[in-house]
This record gives sequence, C-alpha cells and structure tokens, in this order.
Amino acid sequence: NFAAGLSFLLLGSGSASVICFVAVAQTTVNCLHDLRGSRIAWWELLLFSLLYLAGGALQYRSLPDLLPLGAAVFFMAAMSQSREQRIRWFSCGNAVLWIVYDVIVASSALLSHLVTLAALLLALLRGEKGKKARKQEETK
Repeated sequence: NFAAGLSFLLLGSGSASVICFVAVAQTTVNCLHDLRGSRIAWWELLLFSLLYLAGGALQYRSLPDLLPLGAAVFFMAAMSQSREQRIRWFSCGNAVLWIVYDVIVASSALLSHLVTLAALLLALLRGEKGKKARKQEETK
C-alpha cells in the first residue's frame, strides 16, 4: 500500500494516494491488535472510515476517483473479518476495484494488484479444495 500510495501520488491521483496511506495506518493498527491478541475496536473502524471518506472526498476530481473509495470499503470489510475465507473474498473485491483504477490512470501498481488478485484466488481455491477433502474424510 505504501508503494502504491507513492505511485498514485506521483501520478497526481490524490484520493488514491490518501486512501493507500490510510490503509497503511490501518494495517499497522491491525497488526498491533494481532500482537496483543485483541480485535480492532468499533471506534477505530469508525475513525478509519472517516479518514478514508475525508481523504477520498478532499481529493475528488472525477468519477474514477470513487473507485479507491469503493476499494477502501472492501478493505475495511476485510479487516473486520475473523474468518480467512471472508477476508480473501473482500480482498478480491478490493483488488478488482484497484485493477480497474490502475488501468484508468495507467498506474504502475497494476502488476502488484494483478498478482495480489491471483494469489487471493489461488488461496480461495485451495481453501475450497481443503474444505471438500475434510468433508470427504468425515463421511468415510
């Protein structure tokens, strides 16, 4: 997110840049919660929601600038999940919106988001195969 934020900043995509930097802060807070064995508080989710909204709104110039806001919604939803598969599904939504935005603004972050989406889809597929294998074992 930090590198993508810098890339968007250099492209003049202010809303995308702000949203990426807020995502870096949110990821840091989430990691701190994981280290403590706690979950992110409702007020922290509210604070990050307001930061995403303010950052996106302050830099809004055209319709494509709404895509990073949509991606932020998916990111927030992913970070508030406890089940890995749900995190991956919401993260796929996030990646798809970033990919569309990357194409529109010709961002070098496109490759990173494509790789992220591919990895998420592989993880989802692997998780489904594992689920099916466990069910087959249980029925034997």
